[in-house]
Amino acid sequence: MTRRVSKGAYLDANQAEACLELWASRKFDTHDIHRILRVPEHAVCRLIQAARDLARMQR
Repeated sequence: MTRRVSKGAYLDANQAEACLELWASRKFDTHDIHRILRVPEHAVCRLIQAARDLARMQR
C-alpha cells in the first residue's frame, strides 16, 4: 500500500501569483485553477479571499 504525501495547504510565491493572474482573467474558476496548478482548491479560495480583503482594506 502506498502512502499519500500531503503537499500542504500553502502556495509558494510563484503559485500564488499564477493563481491570482488566472483568477483576474475571469476565464477560470477555483476548480480550474486548482487543477491547472495542482494545488488544493481550498488554498486557492483562501488566497483569493485574502486578496479581496487586502483590496477592501486599501480603499
